Amino acid sequence: MFPQLPFALSGPRIRLEPLSIEHAEGLWAAADDEVFAKLPYNRPLTVQAMSEWSCAALSREAVRLPFAVVVGREVAGTTSYWYPDEVRRQVEIGSTLPGRSWWESTRRPNGRPALPDSHRRHHRTPQHPGTHR
Repeated sequence: MFPQLPFALSGPRIRLEPLSIEHAEGLWAAADDEVFAKLPYNRPLTVQAMSEWSCAALSREAVRLPFAVVVGREVAGTTSYWYPDEVRRQVEIGSTLPGRSWWESTRRPNGRPALPDSHRRHHRTPQHPGTHR
């Protein structure tokens, strides 16, 4: 089970805030048709429909913890923690949807995502041969 209290993760440029319907307008503006083109569902057609999409994401509280990705005061997209495993103390990260204007800017020059330090510190990815940290 996820923590009962909402929490945010902050880095120098990006903040992950618990997703709420208040993020719907910014998320709808960030995620245009091209963003949704490779997803298994269509882009919500209105801000109201994006609010409903957000409510659906929030309704899966036992298996999903959705976040709004915020840069400054602008919603840049969304991401989620899925399937908490209390024994292994891990989660899966998915349903990441960056707005198209953020496709290049959410990466650092070394090609690594610019996720908040608190996120990287607690959620390490395996080292693969030929990669450098």
